Amino acid sequence: MGRTRQRRPGHRYHLSIALVVALAALVLLAAAGPAVAGPPGPTLDLAALQAKLASGPLDGFMITTMQGSTPEQIPVTVLAVVEAGTWGKLIMFESTDPAITKIGGIAAGMSGSPVYVDAGGTPKLVGAVSYGDDFSLRGTGLATPIEYMARTQDAYSSLKTAPARTTITLDQPVRTATGVVKTLVLAVNEKAARATTASAGQAVMHPLALVEIGGLPATSAAFKKLAAKLEGNGLTVVAAPAGGSAPTLTPDLEPGSPCGVLLSNGFYWLGMLGTVTYLDGDTVMLFGHPLLGDPMGWGLGAGPMQGTLTGATVEEVWPSSWSPYKLMTPADAKGMAIEDRSAGVIAKLGDPAPDYPVTTDVTVDGGGRVVDTTNVTQWFGVDYAPGLVSEFGLEDPGATGYVVSAGIYHALDSDLMSGGGSTTTTVQVSDGTGSYTVSRDNVWDSDGTWYGLGDIAATDTADLVSALVIDPYGIRKVRIDSVDVTASLSSARRYAGLVDVRLRRPLRPGDNDVEVDYYRYGSPDLQTLHATLSIPAGTPLNGNVDVMSAVAAARWGFLSPSQGDSSAAAPPETLAQVAARLGAAPTNGDLIVAYTPGGFAGEIYDMPSATAVSTIPTDWVFDGELSKMTRAIALSARPRTIELGSPVLVSGTLEEATGDVEVSIYCRPAGMPEPTVPTQTVIATEARGSATFFCLLPPVSHNARITAEAPALGSDSLPGAARVSVKVRARVSLAVAHSGGMWTFTATVKPKDTGGSVKFQRWAGGRWVALATVAVDGDGKAHVGVGTKAAPRVRVRFVGNSRNAVSAWAVSR
Repeated sequence: MGRTRQRRPGHRYHLSIALVVALAALVLLAAAGPAVAGPPGPTLDLAALQAKLASGPLDGFMITTMQGSTPEQIPVTVLAVVEAGTWGKLIMFESTDPAITKIGGIAAGMSGSPVYVDAGGTPKLVGAVSYGDDFSLRGTGLATPIEYMARTQDAYSSLKTAPARTTITLDQPVRTATGVVKTLVLAVNEKAARATTASAGQAVMHPLALVEIGGLPATSAAFKKLAAKLEGNGLTVVAAPAGGSAPTLTPDLEPGSPCGVLLSNGFYWLGMLGTVTYLDGDTVMLFGHPLLGDPMGWGLGAGPMQGTLTGATVEEVWPSSWSPYKLMTPADAKGMAIEDRSAGVIAKLGDPAPDYPVTTDVTVDGGGRVVDTTNVTQWFGVDYAPGLVSEFGLEDPGATGYVVSAGIYHALDSDLMSGGGSTTTTVQVSDGTGSYTVSRDNVWDSDGTWYGLGDIAATDTADLVSALVIDPYGIRKVRIDSVDVTASLSSARRYAGLVDVRLRRPLRPGDNDVEVDYYRYGSPDLQTLHATLSIPAGTPLNGNVDVMSAVAAARWGFLSPSQGDSSAAAPPETLAQVAARLGAAPTNGDLIVAYTPGGFAGEIYDMPSATAVSTIPTDWVFDGELSKMTRAIALSARPRTIELGSPVLVSGTLEEATGDVEVSIYCRPAGMPEPTVPTQTVIATEARGSATFFCLLPPVSHNARITAEAPALGSDSLPGAARVSVKVRARVSLAVAHSGGMWTFTATVKPKDTGGSVKFQRWAGGRWVALATVAVDGDGKAHVGVGTKAAPRVRVRFVGNSRNAVSAWAVSR
């Protein structure tokens, strides 16, 4: 994190200042090859420059802007061409001009300023300012050779990688106005330079890279994350205020003009500012170093990009005995930056970069309302910094998330304010298949310790945008059309803490009422809400009931079916599928009550997700997780299939017991409603930590489901239940009657309300053959006729159904 800059009286920002970057980053060696594009004026390549330096230092000048938008010449002396190993060659120069000595040295924001030498009365371009010195040697700098920039313009290719810090021993000591330089230390950024102790005859240099972040408080989590990321890319970060005025008009760009590349523009904007090196038709070469670079800070550019090229004004130069820098403000649009490469940034004059609006509409404590709009370039928001929110919290809100954070902080006028509120985040996107709108309502709470409301309320934005645009298979070509966030925030907290989960009776198939106790912020009264768990028939009733926020539930897999091998790649999704999934996603205020047979779904990776899940929308953000196991009961019945009129022997075991336990036995014959009172109540006798019970149930007429229920074992468990089914064989008798040459066989089924059908067979040819299958009527009767002279031998059997089991055969005499 950089130093916080103090504003001078009378200093004004023409645009809202959010992130101003006056870059001068690492300079690397280009691949060899003839330059077919480059500056239109005369240049001097390295070989020719070294030949001239053999006779001594060369007089020259650099063109830069010290005030306003008009470039001016500042005398310099080119001292040497130094070998920088993998960095290639750099041009060492110094300036003792009063304009430079007054401010303390070469300033950040001068990066890209063209450097010329006098070659036989003709000024020739040799390079672009890129490094300034630190510590004791003022006015000394390094420049990127112009042939590197020309090759980059021609090839659009990356250059060789450079280390984060390099010490260079010069072939020949170089005498400057303030001393002799024997070695150079090239540090990745100002922070690394400050951590380096310079020895005698040593100059410590770092990129003239200045990042000003405005629209975000310097103490906010969003600012700290962004600052750390940019510092890792070789940039120096300082805080700056926000604003919102219209841009000023500036003259056409020319070598030495101040310029900027904007990636977002509005109340919060992100811009990299520096100096134009040269123009070649409608091509503009900038900075002499990368714009953004890679996360390792090795000076590699981001490659193809899109950012709006602007003019700029220099308000003044902030003097410093350590590191002076220009106070610069971007101005009117001039075109679009298209390549971020190691030796410079390539831009084209013309249309600005395509972008999308991000609007934050924030009301605080029901009173003041602040509406901010910022435009973010498609490249920055979709390709470079879409954002990332992990299942464990905010990681990086990305380009759009930073904009939303800034807008909310603007309204709150606070960074780590505690409180709560609600938001509606709407993202409109499109691709070749059509346009889609995803909207999420959410509630938030912050205690202000780690994240303020501005940080956490931007989480939905980062989550939605990143999920929509991150495409590992490259099948979606997503464009963000707009982002709108409406927030109602307050100092009143939305925190709630989970206390207990209870069941009034053990779980059963069907709907079950679950009570959840909690406390909410600002009230000493215990609150209770009810959830309905709908458990499918046949589900084991021993397992876990878990209560948690939707965020935690998603983390543990309660909200989606098991994917099996979690290491397998997820299948591609269309934009329509992603939009539908995001639209159905739970929110922070959703409380999840889930039942998992056998145990906690998160303990065993191959275990399926919860069998029953209930989602309860609330206005509170719940903390904590509740998990209780139902009391385990082993239950059996003998025999499992009985004859009509026979009793049933039921036995069971409670795995844990501290004494005798009363167990309720319920018997529900098929077709009957769930009983509300026990069929029997028995005592399970405890012995050695478990309790067993036996009971003989009276005969039942139909298939029956027997349930044993036991109370919870203390406050850490839930009442338990177990079920077992028994089948009752129907009883069939067969009667025969003869009339008019027709034999009529009548089957009587008991119980008579069992319904279903019976199967008649006839003995013929030494075996039983099918005769007919006949439905049983309401009196339990079924008839079949056989037209033979002699009485046939017939048998009949009830085929079985859900009410009764298959019967034995009844055979005619």
